[in-house]
Amino acid sequence: MKRIGRAAKGAITVGVFALALTGCSGGSPGASSDGPSGIVQIYTTSTPTQNERFEKAFEKAHSEIDLKITRGGPDLIPRVEAEMDSGSAGADIFISTSQQWFVDNEQNLLKGDYASDWPLWGIEGLVPAIGVNPHSYIVWNTNKFPNGFHSWDSLLAPETKGTLGFRDGIDVSMSGYLQYLEDQNGPDFLEKVAAQNPVFYPTTVPLTQAVGSGEVGVAMMSSPAPILELQAAGAPVDYWLAEDGFAVSFYSAILNNSKNQAAAKVVMDFYMSPEGQKAFNGGGYGGSPLDGIEGAIDVSKMQILDPKKITPEVIAKWGERFNTIFR
Repeated sequence: MKRIGRAAKGAITVGVFALALTGCSGGSPGASSDGPSGIVQIYTTSTPTQNERFEKAFEKAHSEIDLKITRGGPDLIPRVEAEMDSGSAGADIFISTSQQWFVDNEQNLLKGDYASDWPLWGIEGLVPAIGVNPHSYIVWNTNKFPNGFHSWDSLLAPETKGTLGFRDGIDVSMSGYLQYLEDQNGPDFLEKVAAQNPVFYPTTVPLTQAVGSGEVGVAMMSSPAPILELQAAGAPVDYWLAEDGFAVSFYSAILNNSKNQAAAKVVMDFYMSPEGQKAFNGGGYGGSPLDGIEGAIDVSKMQILDPKKITPEVIAKWGERFNTIFR
């Protein structure tokens, strides 16, 4: 795992793409005499609220470019790959937490003049991390537990037995999170959790929703969006986020198959600007690689998952351990 190397406020050089492209000729795809324009398609696993906030801020700053954002999950990867194989129009920009996909498809990504001092990368100089998504939350139903929880050990109280929720399924991020929990709490922590007879859910979204409905009283993993959405709807939920917690990154790249590369570069430039970071990660929806972003979660002390260290062998090991402990 790695920690973000914090950049000094204002130290990131932005506008590289936008400045370089203002002189594009009218004959170039996605360009006019005034610069890049047209439609940019973004396929992303980021949350609807983040996408809406970003689209609104971007189109206010660049009314000549129209964003079309498609949100999905694992289904987006085969869709992007099919478009690349056929050469058909589709995604110009792909955003995902799967760093390995970008590594495996490096030859299909557009190289650009990104700012060299950007603090967090999936592939240095090619795939920037544009947001950080913490997972190390404890979320509780305030009707069931009005005093809440403020440490991992507090989850082992007798009152949580049978009403503690956790995520099921072993993948790259879950393997990293289980390792984080053991590193923080000792090698027998997960066995102690198992003794609480936890209830399992396939992802953090239904897990967090189960807390809001009272189906379970407390969850030991979540992410910002489902918590904020439940609170906005008036659900009785509150949370604790470990300051030295665990998080994954949203990685982003322009695809070689993009039919509007000039405008896509302007979009990427905006994602990496302070204004774009505020739109994407502000409001408590994520952490930013940049310092001083208003409303972003402070992730400066968190362990950011390095997927390169979570090999298939590590995933297999955690799959076996998870089944031994919890089944």
